[in-house]
Amino acid sequence: MKSQADNITISSTATVDDPAFSSLSGKSKVEYKDKAWGDASLEVATNGKFKGTTKFSKLQKGLVVSAEAETNLKACPTGKVSTEYSRESAAVTAEFNQAKNAVTVSAAVGVEGLSAGFVAAADVNAVKSGAAFGSAVSVDAGVQYEDGNLIGTAVVEKQSHVVLSLYHRVSAAFQVGTRVTVTPAANSAFAAAAQYKFNPATLAKTKVEVSDNVAKGEKSFTVSTYVEHKLSNPDVVVGLANQFGPAGNKYGVSVSFGDK
Repeated sequence: MKSQADNITISSTATVDDPAFSSLSGKSKVEYKDKAWGDASLEVATNGKFKGTTKFSKLQKGLVVSAEAETNLKACPTGKVSTEYSRESAAVTAEFNQAKNAVTVSAAVGVEGLSAGFVAAADVNAVKSGAAFGSAVSVDAGVQYEDGNLIGTAVVEKQSHVVLSLYHRVSAAFQVGTRVTVTPAANSAFAAAAQYKFNPATLAKTKVEVSDNVAKGEKSFTVSTYVEHKLSNPDVVVGLANQFGPAGNKYGVSVSFGDK
């Protein structure tokens, strides 16, 4: 059920969990919108849960400040506050989550095919206790460059894992890509893939993966191929796949009927 008057909207819902009506639950929500500053809402549920949100999105162009609080009357209330500011091709956000006692900051920028961004999250309790930087703070960052049919990316995950990738659309029929991953223990993985479309009905894909686990002294590789052909009458798609490497060989056949 919903009713609306001026800038206020009130809605209510009820849920019956079984046919015997032995379990009935529901909630009501009040929403308010103001053209001068933004909007707010309050939600109350029959299980004692309260949730309130406020969003200031009209104070300044590109600036959004949000606050959220929640409680079930049986525990301490929790909440979070976040700020986001964006202008043209750049954006910055910051958030404090009281329940997790964590602070998260992120930023992104893009210009003429080049884009970059990062996300940093800090555990406030770990920082206060003097924990090592890697345990208290997590940082992810990435850069991507795109120029027509060429896309290159570099990503750092948790300030340690490095992933480099390159994709090139050589032609409408031929595409190739590579990926290299390096971890703190000097473990590495390499993958290369290619796809070629011989004609509208036939295409082939191949992928090579190589990994080197320095800690265990293990190296492995797999080579995978896939060929697909589409028939028009009858409407059938046939696929042949195989994978081989030190772990053994695998083969597969697929046949699908119906619309392409």
